[in-house]
Amino acid sequence: MNKLLTYLTVGIFLLLGNQVKASDKTIGDKDSLNIELQENLQEKYKAIGGNIFLGYGMLKGNISDYITNPIFIGINVDFHRQRFVIQIDDYIGFGKVKKTMEFPDDLEWSNNKAALHFMLGGNLGYTLINSESFKFVPLAGIGFDLLSSTFLGSSENQKNEPFLPYYKLGCYLDIKSLKLFRNNYSFNYNDNYTCVRLSFGLNSPIGKPKYGEFYSGSMIYFTIGMGGLGRQ
Repeated sequence: MNKLLTYLTVGIFLLLGNQVKASDKTIGDKDSLNIELQENLQEKYKAIGGNIFLGYGMLKGNISDYITNPIFIGINVDFHRQRFVIQIDDYIGFGKVKKTMEFPDDLEWSNNKAALHFMLGGNLGYTLINSESFKFVPLAGIGFDLLSSTFLGSSENQKNEPFLPYYKLGCYLDIKSLKLFRNNYSFNYNDNYTCVRLSFGLNSPIGKPKYGEFYSGSMIYFTIGMGGLGRQ
């Protein structure tokens, strides 16, 4: 009888051991499948996002002697593919003339007249950080700044108002979660998110502009805006 019980006990333990091994293999297979699915999703990651912002530009060089630092309002549109980002930015800057500019054709851009920046550019970026709370993307790109004294129509001094191409080095930081109160988040932080976006950068001129004594120089800028991203 004791021998029978011993054989039955050993048999039960062997059976349970085989079941545990089989279950471990199943769990391992599931983990491998989940990892594979996540990798496939990352490979196919596509999203579109953007941001509406306010900003401030600090002019450097000769242009800073004649034009005040502008305040910006604008929009970004972002196209994401895996970690790469293609960004289009479009914004308007509002400033004025600090000192009258006199040109060889007897025209002038008078002191205290408006100086408006119409800026359009394209950038390529790469996502370095993408956590639940933050996304950080360095950028490089090119664009142009059309400096004008009028918002609509043409001015008397139109032919002396510059078209300024530039290249840009910068970055942006999306703050996906912002804790306003204890255990209370005002912004969600998943694949589709809304955010506060901070951006910084340098616009440096390409080539030498006509009337460089007035218009040569660069601009350091920073912006803050509201935006978000949605996966496709």
